[in-house]
Amino acid sequence: MEANTQKESSRAGGKHWLRVLRPLAWWVILVLVLYGIRTHQRLSAQTRITFDVHLEGKPVEFPEATLDGRRVLSDQNVSIGWHKFLVTHAKANPFSTNLFVWYGEHNLGDIALKRAHGVLIVNAEPPVSRLSVLGPEFSTVLTNSDGMASPLPTDVYRVEAQWLNHVDSQRVTVSAGATNVLRLAPSLGTATLESDPSGAMVIGSDGRVLGTTPVTLRELHAGMWKGELRLPGYVPALVALSVTANQTNSVRTNLVNWQYAEAIKEARQQLAAGEFDRALDALAQALQIKPGDSAVTSLQRDATIQKHLSQAQALDQKGDAIAARKELESVLALAPDHAEAKRLLTGVREREQIQIQRQKQLAEEQLLREKEMAENRRRERLERPRKAFEDAVAHTEDAKLFGTHELKTSKSSSEV
Repeated sequence: MEANTQKESSRAGGKHWLRVLRPLAWWVILVLVLYGIRTHQRLSAQTRITFDVHLEGKPVEFPEATLDGRRVLSDQNVSIGWHKFLVTHAKANPFSTNLFVWYGEHNLGDIALKRAHGVLIVNAEPPVSRLSVLGPEFSTVLTNSDGMASPLPTDVYRVEAQWLNHVDSQRVTVSAGATNVLRLAPSLGTATLESDPSGAMVIGSDGRVLGTTPVTLRELHAGMWKGELRLPGYVPALVALSVTANQTNSVRTNLVNWQYAEAIKEARQQLAAGEFDRALDALAQALQIKPGDSAVTSLQRDATIQKHLSQAQALDQKGDAIAARKELESVLALAPDHAEAKRLLTGVREREQIQIQRQKQLAEEQLLREKEMAENRRRERLERPRKAFEDAVAHTEDAKLFGTHELKTSKSSSEV
């Protein structure tokens, strides 16, 4: 009985102490948990990842680094645990690794990226005189080549191909691990240039001297080619030629003498001013420089027609229809179908008949006046001896005592 009482007393005492120590235990656990959290926060704040990135021995200032797909910088705070670390660069092969991060600083050291390469294939048809590939890190020049195939660092390159008379320049991007193909096959043709006289310097639209006429220009880009011919003493001539691919295209140009050109220019200016005689003089000078030139003779004919037409109009306005008709007939002799001359001639002929009638009337009136004047002169001549006799005896006192007798004869005065 006493033993049972002791057991019950012992159990009661244990429960008592359990009730007393339980809050203390919870308090200790809470302190430990808070301490653990604080320690974790403090150590996590010190957990960092550091690294350096180099590309072909040169440091990369702003590498593209990610940790689990998120952008990360060197010496940046990271979380503990497993992570995937990736470094990429536009000109390098990517670098990646799996790593476990624990508390503290983790230095990944120097990450050396490998330069990314791609293959560039250039095909030139027809073969070029000069082929150049220019890039920031790689450049090469080939002559008399039909192309190239070479691994190159990834980048943007300028490829320039030079044929005899054509240049083609293109930009090409070489991508990592890829074969980049560039085909240069422009449409090219041939042009033959001749001039009269020969020996003229041929200058392209880019200012390059391409030779002297006669000259054959090969490997010209198909399309409209423009250039200039220059020869001392002659007017520079602009030349335009349509170049067809894989064909030979020809053009011949007659160069114009400077003095001839100035004479033609002077003639045109004088024609515009209505100075037809001066224009014809200038055209005569042009014919001396270039005898038989069809352009000058045609212009000379036009100037002569305009001169006769202008004179006909002026004479018709002055009332001289006869002279105007002659000028218009000169125009029609040179240009039988000249509409203006035909129209004017119709009216001039009507006025010419009136002028002829008037001239005839004036001639008759003139003849009558001349007859009257002749008769008056005859009578005056016959009266002259009588008047002289009367003047002579007018001063004689006894003149009235004498009679006056008139003697008529058919003889001249020297015979009487």
